[in-house]
Amino acid sequence: MNTSKSSTKDLKSDYGIGIPWLWQLPATHPFHESALWHDNQYDKMLAGQQDKTLIEIDRQMLSYFLEDAGDSLFYKVQAYAFFAIAHAWGLIRWKGKKY
Repeated sequence: MNTSKSSTKDLKSDYGIGIPWLWQLPATHPFHESALWHDNQYDKMLAGQQDKTLIEIDRQMLSYFLEDAGDSLFYKVQAYAFFAIAHAWGLIRWKGKKY
C-alpha cells in the first residue's frame, strides 16, 4: 500500500486536525495535509480497504508531522502531542480494530 501523502486534493476538504465538535485547527496549519492523509487512512482501514493497523497509521502520521515541523521545536512538540491524542482517540473510538 502506498503511504505517500503527495496527493491529498481528492480527500474531503472539511477534514482538519482534531475533532470538529471538540477542537480543530485551521487548514492553514502546517500539519493539515498530513492530517488529511491520516483521516483518509483511518477511513480506508474502517472500510476494510487496507491492512494497516491503527498504530502503523498513527506512526506514519507522526513521521509526516515531524517532517512538516521542520526545525520548529514548537511544531515538533505539537507533533508528539497530536500523535498521542490521535492514537488514544483511535483506541477508544474503534475498539476491536487492529492496533
